[in-house]
Amino acid sequence: MLFRQLKNEKGLTLVELLATISLFTIIIALSTALIFQLFQNEETSSERINLVQETNVLVNQLKNDYLKESDTLSQYTRFNLCLSQPNDIQISKFVINENESLQIVNGCIKEVIAQETLPITITTTNRSGYEITVKTTWKSIKNPPPIVLTDEPEEEVPSEFNEVDKIVSCIYDGNTKFTVRQIGSWQCPKISINNGSTLFSNNNLSIHDVEFMIDNNLYADKAFRLDNSTEINVGKNAFIEQNLSLYWNTSINVQRNFTSLAETLLHNNSNINIGGDAKFNNLKLYSTSAVVVNGDASFNGPVRIENQANIIIKGNATFYMPVDFNSSSGKICTEGNAIFHSTVSSPNNIIIKNGTGSCDL
Repeated sequence: MLFRQLKNEKGLTLVELLATISLFTIIIALSTALIFQLFQNEETSSERINLVQETNVLVNQLKNDYLKESDTLSQYTRFNLCLSQPNDIQISKFVINENESLQIVNGCIKEVIAQETLPITITTTNRSGYEITVKTTWKSIKNPPPIVLTDEPEEEVPSEFNEVDKIVSCIYDGNTKFTVRQIGSWQCPKISINNGSTLFSNNNLSIHDVEFMIDNNLYADKAFRLDNSTEINVGKNAFIEQNLSLYWNTSINVQRNFTSLAETLLHNNSNINIGGDAKFNNLKLYSTSAVVVNGDASFNGPVRIENQANIIIKGNATFYMPVDFNSSSGKICTEGNAIFHSTVSSPNNIIIKNGTGSCDL
């Protein structure tokens, strides 16, 4: 009876046993791979977390070094920013102002620019090749007080002028007011105003190929234009209330201060040379024109520079509105300090000597 029961007892066949062993082998292999992957992911996550933490420390370190250095410099001064402490990560890319990538040599970032607000993008890499990119903005610059120039003439405008409504002479004595529409070299190649000031007071006045010599001040209460090598020499100050346009190798030379309350436009190798301080509203320079100020300068309106035009300021300068270079190679150079209260389209076109040298453009 017992023998018969044993004979009828069912067990695992060889095929079933092999299938079971194979299944267990697959399960063990998958489990091992999963466990390995989990450990690897944990190690990767740990490395990335460490990279983020080390990058934050690095960015703060660079920021502190940047602020310490830039606070002693004028805006748009270039300097090298070097790491003061060793780090386990490397800076693989450093971008300022959204699109200017800086060179990194031996842990030093070359030609960083001192700006009141500097947008930066930093990409760091660890030894395993993992990367992280951080965007931030650094703010700095201890600005000197702004330059304030008056909207009033340096000297009181004379109450009486001798009016000239037709050019009949080349020499005038005392205060002279020109109400003519045109003055040209065919009338007088050189006009002198002796012992007096000049007032241009015709809205359509244009001056062609004439040398003006003015002993005292130049005033203009109407817009006027210079053409064809006209040169105006002013012994004291110039006070321009309306639009002023210079074309074709023309120039204005002012011994003392210059104030323009409207648009000043220079074209075609024209120049304004100022011996003292200057104030401009809405200044535009084209071609190879130039403005040179031997004192301080205040720019209360927008400034636009195209082609190879330049602005040179021997003293300090303040720019209250945007400065637009329009992709030109022109320059603004100050031998003193400079303050920019608005945007500058091409910071690389700004040169600030801050007492370290002269502007040789």
